[in-house]
Amino acid sequence: MKYQYNTRFNPTISGPLHIGHLYISLVNATEAHCNNGNFIVRVDDTQEIWTHRFEKKLQDQYYNEYQEQFSHFMKVDVWHRQSQMPSMEEIMGDNPIIKELPKPTWYGTFTVEWRAHLNQTVWQYSPRLTAEKAIWDFWEGVNLLIRGDDLLTEANLYEYFVDVLGLPRVPHVYVPRLTAPTEVEVTKTDIGIEEGLSKTFGNYRLSTQLDEFSPEEILHRLKQSCLVDPEGEFLVENIKTHPSIKGFKA
Repeated sequence: MKYQYNTRFNPTISGPLHIGHLYISLVNATEAHCNNGNFIVRVDDTQEIWTHRFEKKLQDQYYNEYQEQFSHFMKVDVWHRQSQMPSMEEIMGDNPIIKELPKPTWYGTFTVEWRAHLNQTVWQYSPRLTAEKAIWDFWEGVNLLIRGDDLLTEANLYEYFVDVLGLPRVPHVYVPRLTAPTEVEVTKTDIGIEEGLSKTFGNYRLSTQLDEFSPEEILHRLKQSCLVDPEGEFLVENIKTHPSIKGFKA
């Protein structure tokens, strides 16, 4: 009998889904469903800066779009919005560590626009966001994390909270960034990209891709452009030997 792996994808409602979201979600969903587990999408709609920029109506619209777009490609077993999740205090009780965690802060509309123009940091990160992920993963039974390797910087902090809060440890797999056959890394953009997958996808937004291509054609192009196994499936088997993957045990 296979071990049951429950995986999750945790996008922030900060704009439309893009091809990178689809890629990492397919890896998570396939690995969960190949191992008797569930694939969970927990949408982050609680960060104040994005709530201010988009307002609830637009956030609701994005959430519905996420559900509709993913339905073309995979089965999502559980959908959650973080605003509807129990608080850390409800799950962990009167824990002194949680009480000391500061909330994230931001600078307000005018300063955000001004600092963004100057390419300066406008968002003050709080370790509370990582603690929430660890606690909600525990609450939902997530026991395998598959993430893009651009998120490696959060790994140690996540493990710290798991340990100090007495939660079960979760194996981590960090997937190499989505690249084109030319090995040019794909980066986020709202207007398309000059290199890399521009020849394959044109525009990075998933909504644009669905307007231009069928889901089958998108999957075909994605399989041609990223790390897939010889059978062409979105399994993590094909990345376990990648140089950036350390210590993964199936």
